[in-house]
Amino acid sequence: MEKIKLLLIVSVLFICGCDNNQINSEIKHISYEDFGECIELIGEELPFDSLWKPSRIYCIDSSLVMIDKTCDNMVQVFHKDKFYKITEAVPYGIGPNESLSCWTLQFFMDYVLMFDLQLQQSLVYNKNDFLSKHDVIPLWQIKLEHGTSDQVLLTNGKVLAECLYDENTFLSLYDTSGVRDEKFIMRFPDIKTEDNSDFSLYKKRLFEPRLYYNEVREKIFVTYTYTDLFDIFDNDLNLISRVYGPECFPPLLVDKNDYWSVTDETKTSTVSSCLTENFIWVLYCGDKMGSPQDRILVFDYEGNPKYLFHLNLPIIGFCVDENSKAIFATANNPDRCVMKFQY
Repeated sequence: MEKIKLLLIVSVLFICGCDNNQINSEIKHISYEDFGECIELIGEELPFDSLWKPSRIYCIDSSLVMIDKTCDNMVQVFHKDKFYKITEAVPYGIGPNESLSCWTLQFFMDYVLMFDLQLQQSLVYNKNDFLSKHDVIPLWQIKLEHGTSDQVLLTNGKVLAECLYDENTFLSLYDTSGVRDEKFIMRFPDIKTEDNSDFSLYKKRLFEPRLYYNEVREKIFVTYTYTDLFDIFDNDLNLISRVYGPECFPPLLVDKNDYWSVTDETKTSTVSSCLTENFIWVLYCGDKMGSPQDRILVFDYEGNPKYLFHLNLPIIGFCVDENSKAIFATANNPDRCVMKFQY
């Protein structure tokens, strides 16, 4: 008989270690009331041409860049206001300069980094060429010596990645040649179960982190799939703020013959966030897996709640243009489309 184990997150036990120096941070417990009055937003479907099934979306200057794994070229670049396709990049395949799974894009002043989850490598492109030219060729490749589910390139030339090969290490640092910094160790946030079970390798399944980076502010944002815990770090991986809420639910997994798995009752926190110049934006679920995602939590870079938006339909991925005060999102309405929410 399956035994459900409820993981109770104890605030005083959330500790993140970096090398031998323990970083302690008081958890900031938040509720919906801390965001103020909920702001209702009505979306407008935009008339993009040649749109298939985009998932992730990025707002870069006058362009909207979308990841669409159903296309021969997995990155589609459109004009943000005129809706026509400018170019496409990252061809699908196993040949030279091709990729199998465009997982994330990371944009810098001069470069674009594309992480291929399946091939476990990142390709770096010239940003201007990537956004305007066809058949753009990557400048170089970053391949870490260990596998990872997510990674971000920092402005100090280090790559921060989830550590999958070491059961006791949460995040690792690598140089751009892929070599791990053995002196850097970041442990898991420490959580205890009701019966003090040792999860060992199952902690990997428990946390499933997603990493985001603002290269201008040099801030790292970490979310956890199965609990509404949010961490903000500086460029040196010092913990700035640890936020818990607004529903403060612990991870809930089920023991299936020594393998921890999600259940029909497992809640998800978020799988999509966006960092802009001034704010951290989180597409929040807070309900069972597969439930509609139609709320966006907004924090400042100290982890303080600022705004709460409720969208008139669920979305898949999103980005924010602070200049025009617009949220662009992929959604099903009922077919796959791009919506614009003015705030």
